[in-house]
Amino acid sequence: MHLLDETGTPVQVLPIHEGPVNALVTANIDDLTLIYSGGIDGSVRVWAPSADPLPTPFLQRNAPVSALAVGRVLHGVALAVAWGDGLVELHALESEQTLRYRPGPPVRAVHLHSSGRLFVGMDEAVTCLEPWAGISADSQSIER
Repeated sequence: MHLLDETGTPVQVLPIHEGPVNALVTANIDDLTLIYSGGIDGSVRVWAPSADPLPTPFLQRNAPVSALAVGRVLHGVALAVAWGDGLVELHALESEQTLRYRPGPPVRAVHLHSSGRLFVGMDEAVTCLEPWAGISADSQSIER
């Protein structure tokens, strides 16, 4: 992965994925910019532009990453990951809880709305999930 400055000149090369990167998102969390990348190697990596990537992947599976989304929702910061085998995971980063959804068709895109709704895009359909419905903002865990 190549980091570029404002003019497009490479300033840093980060050998963090083995193969192409399929998805890249940024998040501004408490005045810190974080970058999440997902690759064909089945890993999700995270780092800040001013620091080296973590030595191990944030997530790792035997399926390529198809799409990523990150954002602040009612329960804090969440990361949505669509995997090449059709699994979608929603990680509540502060509580370390994970919800899983498998729609059937391959997932091409995910979008995490500030309301907490998760939009899952497939070739011929978009599904809207409300994973936090019925859970209060001060809840310490995700109950299903």
